[in-house]
Amino acid sequence: MSVPSLSEVHQPRKALPRGMLLGLLIILVTSLVMGFGITGTQSLSAWQALITSQAACAGSCPQLAVGNAMLGDAGYTLMALATVTATWGTLVVSYSTMPRILYSIARDGGFFGALSNPFSKLHPEYGTPVMATLFTLFLYSVPALRSGEVVKWVYSAAYVWAILYVVFHVLALFNRRLKPETSQAFPGSWFQPMAVAGIVLTILSIYYAFTGSHVEFGGRALLVILVALGSAVFSFAMSPQSRT
Repeated sequence: MSVPSLSEVHQPRKALPRGMLLGLLIILVTSLVMGFGITGTQSLSAWQALITSQAACAGSCPQLAVGNAMLGDAGYTLMALATVTATWGTLVVSYSTMPRILYSIARDGGFFGALSNPFSKLHPEYGTPVMATLFTLFLYSVPALRSGEVVKWVYSAAYVWAILYVVFHVLALFNRRLKPETSQAFPGSWFQPMAVAGIVLTILSIYYAFTGSHVEFGGRALLVILVALGSAVFSFAMSPQSRT
């Protein structure tokens, strides 16, 4: 199965690794500049009290309280607008990727057997996966509109995402060990220690980021992983490949 949107990238072998590294560098620099700039205006204890206060939605919207503390009502409004635009950008990236993942699975006949056929169709003019896009819209919007624990599920999704990073690093190491002849986007002997460092640092990040709440968010994350794994196994069992 091809990487989603891979065919839409010019020279993906070079562009994707460079884009990933450049994106991480930009995020790191901007986060450091903003973090040091903000924390230098008040004492650490004052900021810790603020981000858990009612003004920060008890920790669910600390950026709004920070904006208000820095620039008053104007800062609150600007931070709210920045939050909306950042969330919108994240949704656009995710929403542009998920339908293509479903389409790629369905194209290979791996989306719950008979359901693969309608989900593998592209729009005749625009070349977009229509059914996969509509299904993704349903998955993204309906639970969010009906659930009163959206923020908790967002944290749980972050927990799952971090676990998947560990899994990807492990799979990459096994792939290098078992199939050394496979063409790699990151050649060189430095990859193995970097992957090991990524595993260790990600596990430490999970531990410290969710200290005191591993049972709650880890439990939700485990539920999501089990449901996803069960769906994948059931879908594969219904696919034509499993019968050959």
